[in-house]
Amino acid sequence: FDVRGEQFVLTYHNVVERGFLWALPFKAKYLKLQELDWEMPALAEGQQLALQEFWIEKDMTEPPDYLKESDLVALMDQNGIG
Repeated sequence: FDVRGEQFVLTYHNVVERGFLWALPFKAKYLKLQELDWEMPALAEGQQLALQEFWIEKDMTEPPDYLKESDLVALMDQNGIG
């Protein structure tokens, strides 16, 4: 959407079934899910909304988790390496 010439995008995830996240809730952080704690109303294209709040977040990329030896060997096998 556009606010005084600046383009903004709303991105969120609607998780229908939490699956393994019930047992491993700390993994949700690494999946970078952007879940809402409220119900998203139905919106139509071109519908105007009143801006109530905004904030700026700054984030940095992070290196991936270390691989266990078994994970590395499995990836090598999948990709025909070794």
